[in-house]
Amino acid sequence: MQTKAELRKIFLRRRRAIPPDDKRQWDRQIFQSLVRLPLLVRANVIMTYLSLPDEVDTFRLVEYLLREGKRVVVPRIDTATKRIIPGEIKNLKDDLSQGHYKVLEPHPQRFRPIRIEEIQLHIVPGIVFDLKGFRIGYNQGYYDRFLATLPPESSTVGLTYECQLVESIPADEWDINVDYVLSEKRLISCRENLPQNTKKG
Repeated sequence: MQTKAELRKIFLRRRRAIPPDDKRQWDRQIFQSLVRLPLLVRANVIMTYLSLPDEVDTFRLVEYLLREGKRVVVPRIDTATKRIIPGEIKNLKDDLSQGHYKVLEPHPQRFRPIRIEEIQLHIVPGIVFDLKGFRIGYNQGYYDRFLATLPPESSTVGLTYECQLVESIPADEWDINVDYVLSEKRLISCRENLPQNTKKG
């Protein structure tokens, strides 16, 4: 089996090579499936990553959620503690500024911290996902630490393109899997693919 570092390199290159027209179509399909997802429909407080250009787009999702009157939470990176701090935003234009790693995050002067227990649904990024919901990110560990703090009643959905899915990822004991993975073609219920009696995380 290939290592995480090897998979990260391969699939990051593959994702960046996706033709723009395909990416726009897949983003639209993922968005349409996501907003119909009962987990999202029922949730009032939703946390999502703010996408980089080659990631599954989430800005259309944020705009939709704000129009629907949902509370939208996005991550702020605390480099000192190597942790994600959730903050609520109410406007894409005014509430964001460029943070670490060229990722938009809540503007320091408009930061509205929110308790993680309030968040009902978490939208999670990844370079690679497998069918059990394990993921490979950018090797900074922020999401690994964040997912480990979620209460059991929180739900997690990883967004990915079908070409970024693999059967299995080499998982370490500290890796936390997401509940669902959504691509442009399907929704995967990851708990069904875990060995019997294996607990989430």
